[in-house]
Amino acid sequence: MKNIFNCVVGLLLSTNIIHAQLPTIYWDNTIGSRDGDYLYAIDVADDGNIFIGGESGGAAYGDKAEDQVGGLLVYGDAWVLKLNPAGNILWQNSIGGLSSDDVDCIEATPDGGCIVGCSSGSLIGGDKTENCFLTPGGVHTKDYWVVKLNSTGDIEWQNTIGGTGDDYIQAIRQTPDGGYILGGYSFSKISGDKTEFNIGGSSYWIVKIDAVGNIMWQNTIDGVNEDKLTSLDLTADGGYILGGYSKSGISGEKTEACFNNSFDYWIIKVNATGIPEWQNTIGGNNDDAVTSIRQTMDGGYIVAGTSKSNVTGDKTSPCRGMDDFWVIKLNNTGSITWQKTIGGTDNESSCQIREKPDGGYFLAGYSTSGIGAEKTVSYIGYSDFWLLELDASGNITWQNVYGGLSYENFASLELMQDGGVIMGGNSNSDISGNKTENAFEYYDGTNRDDYWVIRLAGDSCVPSTEVCNDYDDDCDGNIDEGAAPSISIEATNTTTFCEGGYVPLYATYTGNGTLQWKRNGNNITGAHYAVYKATTKGTYSCRITTDCGSALSSDIVVTVPKNPAAAITAGGPVVFCAGGNVVLTANTGGGLSYQWYKNDVVIAAATSINYTASTPGTYTCKVTKTASGCSTISNPVLVTVPCKEFEELNSTEAFVIFPNPINGYVTIQSNLPVVDDQLTRIIITNSLGQIVYNEVSNFKQLENTQIINLIAFPNGVYQISILNGNYYNTKTIIKQ
Repeated sequence: MKNIFNCVVGLLLSTNIIHAQLPTIYWDNTIGSRDGDYLYAIDVADDGNIFIGGESGGAAYGDKAEDQVGGLLVYGDAWVLKLNPAGNILWQNSIGGLSSDDVDCIEATPDGGCIVGCSSGSLIGGDKTENCFLTPGGVHTKDYWVVKLNSTGDIEWQNTIGGTGDDYIQAIRQTPDGGYILGGYSFSKISGDKTEFNIGGSSYWIVKIDAVGNIMWQNTIDGVNEDKLTSLDLTADGGYILGGYSKSGISGEKTEACFNNSFDYWIIKVNATGIPEWQNTIGGNNDDAVTSIRQTMDGGYIVAGTSKSNVTGDKTSPCRGMDDFWVIKLNNTGSITWQKTIGGTDNESSCQIREKPDGGYFLAGYSTSGIGAEKTVSYIGYSDFWLLELDASGNITWQNVYGGLSYENFASLELMQDGGVIMGGNSNSDISGNKTENAFEYYDGTNRDDYWVIRLAGDSCVPSTEVCNDYDDDCDGNIDEGAAPSISIEATNTTTFCEGGYVPLYATYTGNGTLQWKRNGNNITGAHYAVYKATTKGTYSCRITTDCGSALSSDIVVTVPKNPAAAITAGGPVVFCAGGNVVLTANTGGGLSYQWYKNDVVIAAATSINYTASTPGTYTCKVTKTASGCSTISNPVLVTVPCKEFEELNSTEAFVIFPNPINGYVTIQSNLPVVDDQLTRIIITNSLGQIVYNEVSNFKQLENTQIINLIAFPNGVYQISILNGNYYNTKTIIKQ
């Protein structure tokens, strides 16, 4: 993470939009791994700590401390992190099952934890304790997955809520009774937890749960077409305001038709039990969709979303580009007080709006536009965060873009205690523009998306302990006075594991500087991230170096007991007919225990150093060091039983090999009887019982010969077996 205390360079170019100074960038933080990481939600706790959540896949790397739950599959997990006000990671948790799970909404809770709203398609497995609901045909569907995390990021409780169609949670808020209101949209009919029928394709679905996740009540609100809830807020009277978009005509609970058969804003006020009190359909001749709604200090509501409409219906300004921001102020009964279309000449979307303490607003979203219309600052890269300050009447007082030279996709906006803002989304830009850290690279060297969080300082200062972060934390007018960095490390799993395992070590630190992980006091090359994956024994520590000084963490000792040797040998030929057998023997050693396997399946009660194999299969033995519990799987030995009834011929009748010993080529002269439609097979095994040669021979007549090249074979003892129909014979040769 980089902290910067500079004014953002640049002047607003519009002659009618003047602001003396843009807000200061307090810090920005690129948080990610090798795989794609997508931030979808942010919330700020009363103590200034920041919760972020989204989706992440892949292995522990960079800032990510855990491998993907259930293995490195193509699906992602919900990735939740808690940051301190200076942007440093306090803890993180990857939560998920064996399918696709992601965070769609998050809210800080008074206990220092958070409530997380996820969309999940996973069955029981990993962190998931309840199956997703399945269609009648057995296909996984998406459900609301509500997870409560405590102050250290551990799961307190969870509940999977849904029906046999897809259900997508979009908003979650804690209610005054300690419970939660959930909002989203549902394609489910009456099934699972869903108690009301959809009359259209999708419906608004609000669910009230208690403090431990039990459903108290729910309501399905819809018309005959598509209706999708995207945002909600608590209201002062104990009810809720719902915002989304609808394509339904007058039907079901819908009392007003949409305009021009396109999507419109659909605002619904419901009481404390979810019953609609009033509603308003607001739109123009093209698609309009709410992405953010909040009650305002005057008892009304501020609504923001995207619009493609021109001057038609409720829309009073033409479309600027492909999509614009459309901000509407409603009074307490849902009537329009004012509206503003804000956009550039290209595309603006995914906006969020929050009311400021002075009655104005912060509006932020995604933009690909250059200068034009309301956009007075050009883009930095292909797409940027676009942040605007509006006054109480919706007029722009200042604006700026934030990003690097590649792509930034905006997702979420919240206010900080100092009057500033925190914004988040995903980015794949390297250092450029406002971005102070490179993106994490994928295995092939290309950039993947990371979480990108940026904090802008407000007009007021909230005193806190001075730390080394290029910011006046204690509000005395001095920066970093007497401050020095601090650092601590912790292991997120056991620090004693067998060879082949690992433990993620995680650094928590203050100050903007460089991290350096150490093993046994020596620097580990390239280990400069907040997470280090320790795979070998040693004493680990981490140093942070900043402009304010440096600090070294305490030590963590990692112990890696060695795995025992494991090898098995065959006491005779591993090719024989039914009724035969071969004794397999594992290696000896002090304090070892054994478990034999056939075709990777445990052989019951086969726990001695020897095992007599009488049936075909691939045999292995797990050798375990009893004191440490570490184990190793031996080499495999393939046992072949080619015939049920047989006549084993003596060495004179069966075949002759010469020379013996050999140093290169061996000649085989076969005397096996000719069997119609049977080809002769030659199998050669080494002293470990491993098959090193397995071919069908060309000879089909008595006394035929074949020459085999064994030059590349290591010196040693080999068994040569010839099989033809029900006849076989084995001989020993020596290569020297």
